[in-house]
Amino acid sequence: MKPVADYPSLDPCDRWGVMENLWRNTMEKTRGEGVGALYSVVLNLFLRYIVLSISWRVGSPLPERRVLAARVDLADKLKALAESRGVTVYSMLNDILESVLEIEEAGLSIRRLIDEHRSVDYGRSVGFTPIPETLLYELVDLCFELGFSERLRRSWFETGLWLSKYIAVSSSIDESVSILRSLIWNISEFRFERRGGEAVLLCFSSRSTLNYSLLLESLLRGVLEGLGFKVMGSEVDKGFIRIRVEVSDGYAIPPPG
Repeated sequence: MKPVADYPSLDPCDRWGVMENLWRNTMEKTRGEGVGALYSVVLNLFLRYIVLSISWRVGSPLPERRVLAARVDLADKLKALAESRGVTVYSMLNDILESVLEIEEAGLSIRRLIDEHRSVDYGRSVGFTPIPETLLYELVDLCFELGFSERLRRSWFETGLWLSKYIAVSSSIDESVSILRSLIWNISEFRFERRGGEAVLLCFSSRSTLNYSLLLESLLRGVLEGLGFKVMGSEVDKGFIRIRVEVSDGYAIPPPG
């Protein structure tokens, strides 16, 4: 663990951070000179004297600070990020802490927000397009009424096969199932659990129509087969999908979430 206070920029005053940047720039210019070390010490003490003098004269003491501890690698990354953006570590650290506290006070989770952002970004990259549920259901029902049900189910299954290959490029099977879970927004409950020598994928949605549930089952079956699962059977009803697949003994089922 490395104290945050070990970093020069982590001063409770942006004014001191600016002066500290000046000190580092000066050190770069004097690097290799015999008096460099002594010069840096003298300059450091001089700048501190100026800050304290100004604060005392205007009657505004430096803000109270706390020493925080962080892993060395995280502290180094924070310092490098602050320098790349031209701000002090103190300023960036306080912005981060304020944002995290605001999120937590709103009853949200920073991890959940990150995961949701990744799912939206991932969906955009694979060509997903948001559409109001009612319009989607109406279009699906209309296509079924016109006799395109088998063609649509085949198309959704083939899309599932393609999606599984896209997911599997950079993910394990467990991660692929987790990504798939995050992409299906209109499903209120999505579970993938192991039961003996098989696994069961369960989906529930109170708003889904029967025809849409049939198409979604085709998509999910395509994804599962594309990921290497052997589908043993499935059940579909309005807002309900249950798909049974065979799994090996060494396969780990991702936790529900």
